[in-house]
Amino acid sequence: MQLNGVDAALWAKHAPYQLTPRALQVFSRLSIDDSMNYQKVKEAILASYNLELQAYLRTFRTMKRTGSMNYVNHLTNMKDIFYRFVEASGITDFDSRFDQMLVEQFLTSLPANVRSLVRSKEPKNSQECARYADLCYEVDRLSKESMNVPQQGTSFSGPANATVGPVPLTV
Repeated sequence: MQLNGVDAALWAKHAPYQLTPRALQVFSRLSIDDSMNYQKVKEAILASYNLELQAYLRTFRTMKRTGSMNYVNHLTNMKDIFYRFVEASGITDFDSRFDQMLVEQFLTSLPANVRSLVRSKEPKNSQECARYADLCYEVDRLSKESMNVPQQGTSFSGPANATVGPVPLTV
């Protein structure tokens, strides 16, 4: 609509004519106030398609040129998906983008169980990711140590090949 010189205030008014049937259903469920706000219309439609941050990133990272598509078009498609990713993430400056990329790469470098714990804590930055990962590591290390430390009152002075089990009674 920018190309046609349509004022941004009118975008929501013209949006229904450009929507797919599925998006039109979402639009029709919005309140009147929300349906007149282009940003709210856009957010509702994108949410209905489940296009969230990770979906954009996954799409961006797996994009490949196919068929007779030239590389200029492929790059344009990549830019479009990456722009949607940045827009959905709410990133407004380089430092935020830098930290977000660091978080993503850090998470992929973690073992699956640690990554799962860190993600469950919903860290806000790379430092929080590292602290949660360290916490998981420490808990795991301490639990392993406690399993290997003998309990008080037990003795390991018996023969190395002694069998464990009930001792037969001899009369």
